[in-house]
Amino acid sequence: MVAVLTPEDIPGENDVSPNGLHDDPIFAPGLVQFWGQPVFAVVAETRTQARHAAALAKIEYEALPHALDPIAARDAGMGYVTKP
Repeated sequence: MVAVLTPEDIPGENDVSPNGLHDDPIFAPGLVQFWGQPVFAVVAETRTQARHAAALAKIEYEALPHALDPIAARDAGMGYVTKP
């Protein structure tokens, strides 16, 4: 393994949003908002090394209130993820 990159390693803003709202972080900055959101990246010399290193990560998640569709979110009084 060569390196592990986290939000703290991003020079400048940890954001790739195309709309200028600063609402799309490169790596989750502590709060993961959706399944599959990147939390770190591994830099390695081979894909196998990177996969082995990534498998060593220990991340604990706390289940938070959520809704699986927009109508359920509205009915539960949840706000928008970003401004409409």
